[in-house]
Amino acid sequence: MLKLVKINSAPPGIKHFRIGKTSTTNRPRLIVNCESKVKMVFKSLQLIKDNETFKNIMIVNDRSPMQMNQHKNNKKEFEERRQNGESDLQIKYFEGVPKIVKIKCEN
Repeated sequence: MLKLVKINSAPPGIKHFRIGKTSTTNRPRLIVNCESKVKMVFKSLQLIKDNETFKNIMIVNDRSPMQMNQHKNNKKEFEERRQNGESDLQIKYFEGVPKIVKIKCEN
């Protein structure tokens, strides 16, 4: 998977491991010491999802309680605005902060 996002397989600073016992819900953790590699993986998530080999792999970023609350509030506002007739909206993340933005129509 790391080769797919142009990170050599297991370069220094990247390791993965499982926390807890092996079970039907495997959730190995990936630890990365280099922030740029993390960003590269998250920017390439669509490549990973589109690849048949990795279609069952889910990658999520840990969120702090404040980030989870922010996301919950934005999602609630997003749904309210859509119910009020605004259809050209989406939630985008700017430096990790979710914001509701209007989709720009190309003419």
